[in-house]
Amino acid sequence: MIAGYVRLSKDDERQHSVSIEHQKLIISQYAAKHQIRVDRWYEDDGYSGYTFDRPAFRQMMQDSYSENMTILIKDFSRLGRHNAKVLLFLEECRQRGIRLIMVDDQYDSDCGDDDTIGIKTWYNERYVKDTSKKIRRALHARQQEGTLLIHLPYGYEKSPFGIRIVPEQADCVQTIYRLYLSGMGYRRIASYLNQKKTPTPSMCRYRHSLSAGKASSAHIAFQWSDHMVREILKNDFYTGTYRLHKRCRLTVHGSDRRVPADQQYVFPCRHPAIISKQTFEAVQKTTNSRIQSHFHGHASSLFQKNASAVQKYRGLLFCKECGRRLTPIRRSRSGHTYRYYICSTYNQKGKQFCAKSHLIHEEDLDRIVCSVLRQYRNLCKDELQKANVHPTFQPDSPIYEKEKQRLEKQLRLLLEEMLQLSAETNVKNQILLENYKTIEESLIKKIQICQNKVTKNYASIPTQAQTDPLHILDKILENGQLLPEDIIQIVDRITIDENRTVMIRLNEDLKREFH
Repeated sequence: MIAGYVRLSKDDERQHSVSIEHQKLIISQYAAKHQIRVDRWYEDDGYSGYTFDRPAFRQMMQDSYSENMTILIKDFSRLGRHNAKVLLFLEECRQRGIRLIMVDDQYDSDCGDDDTIGIKTWYNERYVKDTSKKIRRALHARQQEGTLLIHLPYGYEKSPFGIRIVPEQADCVQTIYRLYLSGMGYRRIASYLNQKKTPTPSMCRYRHSLSAGKASSAHIAFQWSDHMVREILKNDFYTGTYRLHKRCRLTVHGSDRRVPADQQYVFPCRHPAIISKQTFEAVQKTTNSRIQSHFHGHASSLFQKNASAVQKYRGLLFCKECGRRLTPIRRSRSGHTYRYYICSTYNQKGKQFCAKSHLIHEEDLDRIVCSVLRQYRNLCKDELQKANVHPTFQPDSPIYEKEKQRLEKQLRLLLEEMLQLSAETNVKNQILLENYKTIEESLIKKIQICQNKVTKNYASIPTQAQTDPLHILDKILENGQLLPEDIIQIVDRITIDENRTVMIRLNEDLKREFH
């Protein structure tokens, strides 16, 4: 059987000389000249030559086991661009009696060895490696400048002014963070979103593609999963941080490797934030605490009828003597629920391993923590106001000015065209001025619309007053009730000694210890 094999990669689509039809024409002309007929064509369109894992190529090799085959190919680069794999393939064909003919390279396996094959295959491999290297360097340069616009996560979409927040999706993201800090795990949050029939990220992307008149073949997930929730909780893009070069590929078609955090390119405050920096850091701290304590999650205090069932201090309490965590315990007596914490070493092994139980009731902890917060708030009010001035996203200046300059340039070009038209057709100046005035009013109106859109799109950005520690403290003290999401934002560690003395270390933003 005479078979013709053609291949075209995505990088080759710009080169008409290696198009699929052109390859077939060259092979057909060679077959006609030698009075042979191509019985079957094998075509790999859009596959790189650096890998031999191609559907048509695999099928061709599978068919070669059942019948004698002669394979016609335009040249060695169409066979493959991996030097070692091409040479091994040639050796395999020689052992199995498969005849290979490379038309442009004037190679026929039945006509003896060609000493230049190794040079040709090496050159073909260098070509694809050099191309890959140039592409990686270009992407790397764009990443360093922060100009590479990656696939936007759930909650954002592209607009003529950059990146804008999608209000409905942003509400869902904020709900996920709130539920997680209140005690729910990934799977419970996913179940809650499914019960509320909240559209998944892939469903939202599909609907957006349809509204834009584009057909999307991407996979659509109709149910929220714990993986989706986890990815949203781990992504600092929601804090306004633009992070690039998170993964890199060292070889052509190799696997991606995670880049260390200190080698990534981080651009803070590059787009509107959905989640405050304090809330994001609180979630990361909660995640690490749950991993260490093998926490499996429980129903959120926001949806439980019995809020006392939530272990609000879990993972934050430590025994000063043995260093182990305090275990939460709940007891019901006479219709009242008592919640307290006890040293896990004492609870599991007895007093010979830790002399005291370090038992403390949750109500006492609430009272002590609130007292510490009031004390800290009164002592450090001025310090907090001075120390927590964070950079904020300014949507108006760069984006609005860029759009304004574009419209002004458009206005100047139109004016020049009208002046040229006036000179050619002798249009009166009064008509010219009226037309110019009409265009000017239209463009000024467009500029105003742009400004209104920018203001509306970024209206949901958290302000400094909403995210600084002083505001958080005031809000907690005003409520008069400590919730798990409040505690995780302000408390870093609580140590209990054998005399049940409480030592509270606040988070880094607060930077204080109290006894």
